[in-house]
Amino acid sequence: MRKIIVIAIMLSMYVGGRCQNHEYKVDSAEMVVQNYIRLMNFDAIKSDSTLYIESYIYQRSDPHDTTIMKRWFLPPFNYRTEVWHSDTMVTGLSCNGKDVYMMYSKGNKRWEDANMSSFYNEFWGYDFHGPLFKWKTDNTHLQYKGIWKFNDQEVYRIFVTNPDRYERYYMFDKRSGLLFLIDETDSHSDRMVVLDDEHVDWRAYHEYQPVGKALLPSIESYQYGGDITLIFHTYKYVTKDEKLFIQK
Repeated sequence: MRKIIVIAIMLSMYVGGRCQNHEYKVDSAEMVVQNYIRLMNFDAIKSDSTLYIESYIYQRSDPHDTTIMKRWFLPPFNYRTEVWHSDTMVTGLSCNGKDVYMMYSKGNKRWEDANMSSFYNEFWGYDFHGPLFKWKTDNTHLQYKGIWKFNDQEVYRIFVTNPDRYERYYMFDKRSGLLFLIDETDSHSDRMVVLDDEHVDWRAYHEYQPVGKALLPSIESYQYGGDITLIFHTYKYVTKDEKLFIQK
């Protein structure tokens, strides 16, 4: 399957100061973000099958220590996520979006019922749709910061705030409209519960691939604690099974 390369950059060379603003246009942030969501075309994900996503995650400093993340999605609201390390499940989240919400307890080594609020507080970081998918309904505010130069390429830069997350700059390739970099700041709202392991320096989207008529990232990376983590995704449709999302 043909893959679409977004932009080629050397991550070790990324410095925010290399970006230079030379244009400002009022009320353009929503246009850029909505165009990106349109390009992803999440509505084209099949509802008669289950989308299965398998992701291999490893740090550049130790490429032999691999974590595997398995995710299942059946539209509209059936989600299941399992994160495995050394044949041990370390994270588990599953719901049918109606009356079943479950989280895996690593300490008790079992699935346990959860309320909807605590489930989604944990789940948002694992949602393959990405953090901008529900920006209109999750208290996210967008601010257009103009066309910038990034490694001699023109990009759109959007400042994004949410009371439950660190403030971020999102960068979209001007030619394709695709998101390729999230630059996370150290600033956040007073109400946010600060967790050090949730704060990364940046997250990059290197490559996208078509999945039917949808478009999803196939290679990502992020920097945390001075180390770079690489993530490789594969996608396929499997037989529809609603029981998967409620079974412990």
